[in-house]
Amino acid sequence: MSNASANTLLDDLLEAADVASERHRIAILAVTDLARTVGDRKRQKALHGRAVRARNSHYCNAAAMLPGFPGQRTDALARLIVKYQEGAWKRHAHCTSEPPAEIIGKIEEHIWRSLKTGARAITSSRHLDNILSQGKK
Repeated sequence: MSNASANTLLDDLLEAADVASERHRIAILAVTDLARTVGDRKRQKALHGRAVRARNSHYCNAAAMLPGFPGQRTDALARLIVKYQEGAWKRHAHCTSEPPAEIIGKIEEHIWRSLKTGARAITSSRHLDNILSQGKK
């Protein structure tokens, strides 16, 4: 595959990535793989940045649902992320386009969506605190 056709394919995949959340995630993963193959570091970084921003947004939404002071919410969210990853995520990870009905409208829905972004999960209270304080700006 030539670089020109690979770049055209990358552009087409990026355009398709804006359609819907699951199709978006799959397209992002495909573009990331193709960008890695072609060696397009700039595009890889941009895609990773999108995934991180989406993950952080879901963390902010989840924290907003928790009671207590900001520090308490951060600690509680960190514990919930670990608990979800170790338990229900193993059953729910196969759901592709939408979270399971039993978690819709709950904090777990935002954790599920954050894990589906493909960005690394954050379980450090300190790192989560930084993310949540940036989300308020």
